[in-house]
Amino acid sequence: MDITLAGFILWSWAPYLIALLCLKAKFHPIIVFSAITFALSQDLLYFHQIHLGLRGDTAAFGVLLFRPCFNLLVFMPIAAICAWPFAILIKIRTKDADMA
Repeated sequence: MDITLAGFILWSWAPYLIALLCLKAKFHPIIVFSAITFALSQDLLYFHQIHLGLRGDTAAFGVLLFRPCFNLLVFMPIAAICAWPFAILIKIRTKDADMA
């Protein structure tokens, strides 16, 4: 395996590896799951666009380089912020259920 190919593979896995580290660091699983789900949906969307609707010669290269960065810096934080109230609501409901 070429070192460049290995680097591209690790770079594309970076959002998921960081989400796994967040899960190991005791982040709420709903927040991590929503971030992973949103990032995966974005990856599938761009996979579909690249393989079925390729519009240029450099489109695949741009997605290969910039998609993980956008997942890490834009899409995963947006999904985590949107899931935060649900995680708080579930934590409150489980606390109420334990008291009853």
